[in-house]
Amino acid sequence: MKVLHEDDRAAAIAVNDRFLETGEPFRMEYRMCRKDGRVVWVREEATMFRDADGTFVSAQGIMVDVSDRRRTEEELQHSLELLERSDTERQKLVAHLVRAQEQERVRIADDIHDDPLQKLTAVGMRLSGVRHELGDSAPDSLVHLEHTVAGAIASLRSLLFDVRPPALDREGLAIALQQYLRETTSDTDLQWELHDRLALEPPPEVRVICYRISQEALTNVRKHAKASRVDVELANDIDGVRVRIIDDGVGLDAAETGTGVGHLGIPSMRERAELGGGRLQIRDRAGGGTVVEFWIPTALPSATIS
Repeated sequence: MKVLHEDDRAAAIAVNDRFLETGEPFRMEYRMCRKDGRVVWVREEATMFRDADGTFVSAQGIMVDVSDRRRTEEELQHSLELLERSDTERQKLVAHLVRAQEQERVRIADDIHDDPLQKLTAVGMRLSGVRHELGDSAPDSLVHLEHTVAGAIASLRSLLFDVRPPALDREGLAIALQQYLRETTSDTDLQWELHDRLALEPPPEVRVICYRISQEALTNVRKHAKASRVDVELANDIDGVRVRIIDDGVGLDAAETGTGVGHLGIPSMRERAELGGGRLQIRDRAGGGTVVEFWIPTALPSATIS
């Protein structure tokens, strides 16, 4: 029994004793130490034969060297552990990057709201007051200036909404996208509908990734697709979130070969999806239009990132 590896010796002896006592067949793998010091893995199988009255007749067994197979399994297991660690590190990095980007967006939004927007709003109120004081004698240049300031205020408020929609944190992905669609299509003929099939709200970082990719896709629809309708579908799918954006516009190929701008934003959309461990597919829609579909896993760790 000295040839048995010390870590496997007790188990191998116990199995052998039980075999001799009960006659039950067994199959096990354990390590043996050769005289040259090399450790090998063996698989041993044994069966006991008895006659009709149960008397022991003989035992038959086989021992096979399975070192190559065990070595391959150990190497594979080691590779899997490395991949799991790499995946975990990637997920942590994604969570950190997403959080850093959104924190910077919040800072920019606060700066815009607290300084230029407030000042422009004050200027607009002053101009409105002056115009009302002058009445019909107000010059056209003053009226034009008032409209210009009002337009700048509207643009800044729209920028604030794009930079960081408050609803994304407070009310979730579906509500934030609904508000974005309502805000950006109010002065267009584009019809839209959002189909919310999310049974579970995704984690914050995943929510942001889905929102930003959808935002880019919807911008392409509004600016380049020449579509009359767009549908957005949200659903939980295989430990992740699946988003599908379908328009009835000119289609991806026509947009690219026509104006050459229909594909803008696609690289960043794909990059965001892949960085989040997901995948993105863009294809022409049967009957005309484009389908943007992506899936992001919900296993992005957030609690471990500070």
